[in-house]
Amino acid sequence: MDSLQQLAALRHPNPHSLLGGHAAPSGGTLLRVFRPDAVRVAAHLPGVHLELTPHATIPGVFEAIHPTALGSYVLEIDRHDGRKLRTLDPYAFWPTLGDGELKVLVHGQEPSLWRKLGARPMSHLGVDGTAFTVWAPHAMAVSVVGDFNGWDERLHQLRNLAGAGFWELFVPHVGPGARYRFHLRQRNGQATSRADPLARRAEVPPLTASITHRLDGYRWGDTTWMQARARADQSARAVSIYEVHLGSWRRVVEDGGRALNYREAGQALRSEE
Repeated sequence: MDSLQQLAALRHPNPHSLLGGHAAPSGGTLLRVFRPDAVRVAAHLPGVHLELTPHATIPGVFEAIHPTALGSYVLEIDRHDGRKLRTLDPYAFWPTLGDGELKVLVHGQEPSLWRKLGARPMSHLGVDGTAFTVWAPHAMAVSVVGDFNGWDERLHQLRNLAGAGFWELFVPHVGPGARYRFHLRQRNGQATSRADPLARRAEVPPLTASITHRLDGYRWGDTTWMQARARADQSARAVSIYEVHLGSWRRVVEDGGRALNYREAGQALRSEE
């Protein structure tokens, strides 16, 4: 199975090595796009319209040669369902994690994993979107599926950063509020869809999708308490630890048996003291 066949079968660990713009053997730049949902793909560069040609043997692969470096370009996609899509190419972006950050992750020395993994809405290379990153060391290939791609695992395949088991893709135009999951192809060929273990937000059970979410807009209201804690000698204070599984501890019978939300649970727990 050659590289493009691996890509089409969701078995390639580095789709960025095949997709986007690359130096063509005969000179110029080869632009390659994998859109199995499309009947036509074109690229728009400043002052240039570039029509891509379907690959002779791999359905969904579109290619074209441009005589110079590509620079910035926009993809125009005509889908099988008749819809038209204009989007930046996810495979034109560098990784959102640098070599230093990756080294810290590989050695298990990152104290704030949530800052590096999961779905992180951000501006990357001047473009707003979301970086999807997950640790899946035993996967053959990983995709992100969600509202933004029709839950199609073929469209946004992640790259394995340095072969270290950390998979990453920056998807332009995806902002907060998008539902998503990670689609994993195991080495034995089995495929599974999983929620993000470091999701910042999730659907309410029994729904299981993760949701993209920004954390930098939250306004904390515990300044006085945090200042008092900093002044106290914590080693001389008593500690009480309580544990409860909120999802099964108590249900709202009159509302379909749903679990309590955090505010409801807090009120109920205080009444138990």
